[in-house]
Amino acid sequence: MTDSRFPALDFDRTTDEFYGNGYEVLRHNVIEPEVPETGEFIAIPVRTIVDGNNGPGFEIGPYSLTETDVVVLHNALISHIRMFPDLFRPAKKDAS
Repeated sequence: MTDSRFPALDFDRTTDEFYGNGYEVLRHNVIEPEVPETGEFIAIPVRTIVDGNNGPGFEIGPYSLTETDVVVLHNALISHIRMFPDLFRPAKKDAS
């Protein structure tokens, strides 16, 4: 699932009958947010995938996002970045 120093919040779809048919991860990253209630950090995989039953998809840990969800998330992130541009710099290209 993920190699991280923190516990993972995820769902292994590769063995799931509905999601596991031809499941292929096209891009994989991990975010490590803090859980304010506990003061601990967790690892959450972020994946672009394609599978034989559902076609292309986007996953954040155990959550499978719809196209509408992806647009809402994208717009929220763009809005946040525009409000605080000095906090964000372009990331170096990675190999994933």
